[in-house]
Amino acid sequence: MFELEQAISDWRKELRARGIKASETLDELESHLRDDLEQETGSGIGARQAFDTARARMGKTCALKTEFQKIRITELLQRVKRALLTLAEIPNYHLITNMNASSISNIEARWATYSKAATFLAPSLILWMVSCVFLTPKLKQICDNAGLSLPAILQFTLGATSHFVLISCAFLLSFVLLEWRSNKWPRYRRATLGTGVFLVNAFVLLLITLMVFSALIAAPAMAHPVK
Repeated sequence: MFELEQAISDWRKELRARGIKASETLDELESHLRDDLEQETGSGIGARQAFDTARARMGKTCALKTEFQKIRITELLQRVKRALLTLAEIPNYHLITNMNASSISNIEARWATYSKAATFLAPSLILWMVSCVFLTPKLKQICDNAGLSLPAILQFTLGATSHFVLISCAFLLSFVLLEWRSNKWPRYRRATLGTGVFLVNAFVLLLITLMVFSALIAAPAMAHPVK
């Protein structure tokens, strides 16, 4: 005797075996199948024939798999496109034409603001950390041989760099608290982070320039070491 529920269960297993594994997709396909079954049985057709007809209408499982793969790829490309447009600050005109212009917020997405800030900040921080590890010991040796000392600002900055992890955690905690507790922060987030990144980059450039000048001033004294 034909068991409709068992047939549907076997059909789901077949779909899963052919690569359609997402439960949401299988549920959606089963929902369409049951709708067709209801229409067929409502016209007086037997359960087996109704199932075969509905299944045939749904299409072969390989075709279904291909179509859903295309849908997933298209959705993924659309997400990537929206992310790139957001990062580049290019308006999504397709989205705008399908929405009320008055409902579009001019507040940049949180993830985009922090991603851009981290991207523009990372090179200068990496350069400064590399300078502290490899260049500063050489600069200190040059200054010692010349009877000079490192500029106070360099000494202070190097001392702060030794607590880089603690300082970074403090900043991260501050941003978390602002996102959590402040309703006004989203309006000033982009400007604050942009200004902060600019100042940090400028400060790192100033420090590296100061290191170069300190080395140039102290280097000639190495030709005449103090006896």
